[in-house]
Amino acid sequence: MSKIDVFICKECGYEDSSIIPMKKHLKTYTCPNCDKIVKLNIVKMEHGEDMTLKEYLELVKYINENHSFRQLKGKMIKYISHTLDFRTGHIHRVTLNHKEFATINENRHRNLKEWIYRYLNS
Repeated sequence: MSKIDVFICKECGYEDSSIIPMKKHLKTYTCPNCDKIVKLNIVKMEHGEDMTLKEYLELVKYINENHSFRQLKGKMIKYISHTLDFRTGHIHRVTLNHKEFATINENRHRNLKEWIYRYLNS
């Protein structure tokens, strides 16, 4: 798996892998999350992973059993949607209620499956 550059704000912990090619020459950067001027902290991270259709179906089952609006459990997820890329057969975007998880742009370094489960179990 390839490694990519990821900006990590030392003030708020915000992670962004989309700004690096444009901002790598700068010494400081204004964090898009906390609006503070911080040292441009760049870390090498593994490139993220999309979710397979099988993993997505397992996620839907897990949500139904543990975070169902219908059953008044957990995060009470009422709506789930996804974006399936037919070129690769992988899902790169999942929306739970109105919270979006996508492994594009600033989140290219995230593992979609782990990211969603971490949210659900927090």
